[in-house]
Amino acid sequence: MIDDNLTFVRNMEEDLFNHRDPTAIDRYVSPAYTLRTAEEGAPSGREAIKAYVAAYLDGFPDLHISIDQLLAVGDKVVGVFTFTGTHKGDLFGVAPSGRTISVRQIAIYRLEGGQVVDEWEISDQLRLMQQIGADSE
Repeated sequence: MIDDNLTFVRNMEEDLFNHRDPTAIDRYVSPAYTLRTAEEGAPSGREAIKAYVAAYLDGFPDLHISIDQLLAVGDKVVGVFTFTGTHKGDLFGVAPSGRTISVRQIAIYRLEGGQVVDEWEISDQLRLMQQIGADSE
C-alpha cells in the first residue's frame, strides 16, 4: 500500500504539471477534495482545483515540478517539491513579467478510494511574488 501511494502521488504531480494532462484532476482528485493552505480562500472541490491548477499552468506555460522527496505513512503521503517556470501569462491578476521562478512546496495528501481527498500545503508565496515582481507594486 505504501509503495502504491508513493507511485500515485508521483504520477499525479507528473501528470498535472509536467505532462499538463487535462484529465488528470478527474482521475486523481476526489469531488469532495479539500485544500488547506496558509492563504485565505484556498479552493476546495474538484472543479475549484481545476481552475486553481489552470491558473498556474496559464501563468507559467513552461511550469515544471521536481519531486524532491516523497514519504508515505498509512493513507498519507508527504511531498517536497520545487516548481520552476517562466512567468509568461497572467497569474491571479499579476501581468506577465517574463521572469523565472523557483519555489519550494511541502504538501501532505490523504488518499481514500484511490483519490486525494485532503491536502495540506505550504509554499513560499512571498518568494513567488517577489520573483515575478508583484511585491514592488
